[in-house]
Amino acid sequence: QEPAPGENPLDVLEGFVGKTWKGEVSPPGSEETLYDVSRWEWTLNRQAIRIRHSVGDGLYSGETLMTWDQRAGTVAYLYATTGGFFTRGTLRADDTFFEATEIVVGSADGILGVRSTGELLPDGTLRIISSSRKRTGWMDADTTIYVEDPDAQIIITGDE
Repeated sequence: QEPAPGENPLDVLEGFVGKTWKGEVSPPGSEETLYDVSRWEWTLNRQAIRIRHSVGDGLYSGETLMTWDQRAGTVAYLYATTGGFFTRGTLRADDTFFEATEIVVGSADGILGVRSTGELLPDGTLRIISSSRKRTGWMDADTTIYVEDPDAQIIITGDE
């Protein structure tokens, strides 16, 4: 939705920001428990939102930078990863819900796009549902429930 004049258009994401989220992302049938930990924070004088995350204690990680695209009237973002690919996306949101669409560049797995929704649930958890697109079409969606965990650590291999 278009913000009112003088209003920070990113404020709509306030409920997601300033928190560290942790969710189990182990593949079905896997005996190994993997967690995705992400930290949402304000940056650049509240003109952007930075999200750093890691899966499996640094097995995979990435960083997102979101800002308002005045011309397009939406949140725009870039997501860079330790997997050697990046995405460009747009996001539309209200106080408890977002919908994101991404174009993937350089995926070794052949992923061309991602679409996802996130919702802050009444119990304080965050539910994210995402699906990836390959040349053959959209894959089944995955659902992850994240809980706020201020003690969870984000490990990005190679960071100094």
